[in-house]
Amino acid sequence: MFSISGKATDNEGIGYVEINGKKIDLDSQNRFRKKIVLKLGLNVIQIKAVDFYNNSCNKSINVYRTEYKEPEINFSDIDFAFKTSNKKPNAIAVVFGIENYQYAPKVTNTYNDAEIMREYLISTFGLKRKNILFKI
Repeated sequence: MFSISGKATDNEGIGYVEINGKKIDLDSQNRFRKKIVLKLGLNVIQIKAVDFYNNSCNKSINVYRTEYKEPEINFSDIDFAFKTSNKKPNAIAVVFGIENYQYAPKVTNTYNDAEIMREYLISTFGLKRKNILFKI
């Protein structure tokens, strides 16, 4: 999760601010804050401020996300996918890591568990990484 914040200013007054094409709320001093889920690789964040006369100012911010790897300490054998010769180039999968449930207690280590499942799908079952939708 990436958090972006700032303040829009203009002599004539700010009409609205958009981040990636969506209007966002401003406080009484035209400050804003938005959390953005980043995809792996390059993420271009577009900020647009528009004044009351429809004049606009645009700003692009490049954020590069690499995959987060937990340090490999205190893991059990099951935490490491074993390599096979299986190849399933057309197979697809969805892996979710959910921490907060509506009617159950919060779960910990969901990123690690989901990452382990993804690695099993790749190493053991032969799926391609690009064919796995990975959401936390």
